[in-house]
Amino acid sequence: MRIESERWRPILPYFGAFLGLGVAISFFGPALPELRRQTGSTVGEMGWVFSAQSVGGLVGSILAGRLYRTLGGRHLTALALAGFAIALALVAVPSQLAIVVMLGAVIGVGAGATDVGANTLLPSVVAPEALVSSMNALHMCFAVGALLAPVIVGISLSVTNSLGPACALFGAGTAGLAAVLWFGDRHGAARQAASDHDEHGPNPEWWRLALVGLFFVLYVGLEIGFAGWIATYSDELGLGSGWATGLTAAFWAGFLAGRLGMVWRGDDIDTGRVLRWSIGCATALAIAVALMGAHAIALLIASTLFGVATAPQFPTMLAHLHRVVPLTGPVTAWCIAGSAVGGLLVPPTIGALLDSVGTGAMPWTIAIASAASGLVVFAIDRWALVIPAAASR
Repeated sequence: MRIESERWRPILPYFGAFLGLGVAISFFGPALPELRRQTGSTVGEMGWVFSAQSVGGLVGSILAGRLYRTLGGRHLTALALAGFAIALALVAVPSQLAIVVMLGAVIGVGAGATDVGANTLLPSVVAPEALVSSMNALHMCFAVGALLAPVIVGISLSVTNSLGPACALFGAGTAGLAAVLWFGDRHGAARQAASDHDEHGPNPEWWRLALVGLFFVLYVGLEIGFAGWIATYSDELGLGSGWATGLTAAFWAGFLAGRLGMVWRGDDIDTGRVLRWSIGCATALAIAVALMGAHAIALLIASTLFGVATAPQFPTMLAHLHRVVPLTGPVTAWCIAGSAVGGLLVPPTIGALLDSVGTGAMPWTIAIASAASGLVVFAIDRWALVIPAAASR
């Protein structure tokens, strides 16, 4: 028991940070119907909120990649959390779509920087043989926050008919996490970041990182696309607001279960095998959602299983990458920037297709993105991670 507690202690502060990150990323999905009424916007127009969040994530990841060596993961993450704590607290106030979009961008900047800071630091504080389970444990906390967000948003709307209480709670909690991180280790995190950078040496060729980044473009696009639009998809099918919240919560509950399973068994399974099976199951489930139509119980089960199937992909790909290309700040920034681009492209595309083509566009877009990510994983293993000895670090 003592050995286990010693293993987790160095990364406990980042567990809290990733819980806040999960809240920030998943908040707009269940809040979208209320924000439409709050701002008087259409479904397609609300897609700009996801776009702004993703652009902010892209900017945040690029800045974090440059600042990581100077600030270290701890202080970088604290500043990021403080920024999106303020934005989360204010989302329920404006009646203009433009202001909501701006707040979404601020949340995105904080989310991108948090992602880079914690993911880069983790491999330097855990043993290599425990990296897969530790990475999934960190990202499991993201799933906890993502599961809490729709539940708390649903309670806030049902009790007060407003997002105000949920936003106040999320803002205060995230600000508290930022304070804990900031007033912890003041200098060690920056020293660790600098020594890690010197030890790992130069980054690999850009095209290798770009191919890895493309995986994150597709994966995060389909994850946010499903979580962000499943409530609206349910509304468009005529299932009602209760099912809209329930399907979002079911996805994140499955997501949490999938990452918990990887914490338990992830170190015993080949990372490449995990990625292949996960992508195959996710693609099949997205197609099933497209074919089943307005069958609420079946959609609930499929949403849960889709969460289970997609959950291991992000942290497992980082661990898969780290075995060949160590995760320095700039390397991780490529991955998180790809994530931001995915959130920028796929969810707004789904919103536009829902307006122009119809309800069925959502699951088919998710299925296509998932199948494409499988092809990218093949290309990564075949080319991007085959690095000549002279070019390795």
